[in-house]
Amino acid sequence: MTKGMTTLEFYRVRVIRLNPLIVLGALFGIAEALAVRLEWRNYDFWRIIGSGGLAALSLPSYLIPHNGLTFPINNPVWSLFFELAANFLFALIARYLTRSWLIAITAFSAIFLFNEAMHLGTMDGGWLKGTLHVGVARVMFGFFCGLLLHRFRPRRPLPAIWGYVLIAALAIILLGPYKFWAKSHLVFVLAVFPVMIWLGSAVVETSFIVRAGKFLGALSYPLYILHRPQLDASTVLLFQRFNPHAHWLPLWWTLQVAGAIAIAWPAMKLYDEPVRAWLSRVTRRSAPIAQPATV
Repeated sequence: MTKGMTTLEFYRVRVIRLNPLIVLGALFGIAEALAVRLEWRNYDFWRIIGSGGLAALSLPSYLIPHNGLTFPINNPVWSLFFELAANFLFALIARYLTRSWLIAITAFSAIFLFNEAMHLGTMDGGWLKGTLHVGVARVMFGFFCGLLLHRFRPRRPLPAIWGYVLIAALAIILLGPYKFWAKSHLVFVLAVFPVMIWLGSAVVETSFIVRAGKFLGALSYPLYILHRPQLDASTVLLFQRFNPHAHWLPLWWTLQVAGAIAIAWPAMKLYDEPVRAWLSRVTRRSAPIAQPATV
């Protein structure tokens, strides 16, 4: 945007990047709901279609009253809803976002997030109909703190070993056999994770890190946005029907992960990337950019 990209052009780039898979996830969610939930109370055909249409547009749905999810057809869209909102807000204020303003907004967002977490006793919210304000607090801090870390990124590189140390530390934090409550959540979100990200941005990448990062980075979005319908359908149609013994759970989890990846990777290569390339070509012809810019 500092090189001449307009606000509308920024919106175009972000929508093309995110929405093709959001639409596909909504279609998967509609198919899953029609196959599994159609006979459930208030899950009639038109409520499913309407909620799926809203999910394809990244909009919340209140068409299924007894379901507390903001996006009942494909729940992961909740975070994309807030991400798109944050991107649209950023496009409006980016040209005026000095370091002082960025620090002030990040500080305000941290206070907002702290207040919401302490009030509810958890940071675990944003996707339920009654906790949309928690999603606002989460995205505001995450988004603007990320911009702040980018503005003040380290000037000196760190050796590659630091990357592996940080990955190990993150695994211990996320996979440790303990529970997190609001106060401990806040310590990690407001302090520990920003420091880890700031340090990680200075790590010199080895060829292995580059290859692994490209693969995992490319897979992360389709895996996230498409996994829920597959997990829900397989759980209802297979797991609950056959009710396997507990010692089969590790195998079940492995198959679930493998199935999610088996859907996500082809969806990215055969659908998302070609559709985004086509949309980029078509919209560039209809609305050329004054000056090239990279996002």
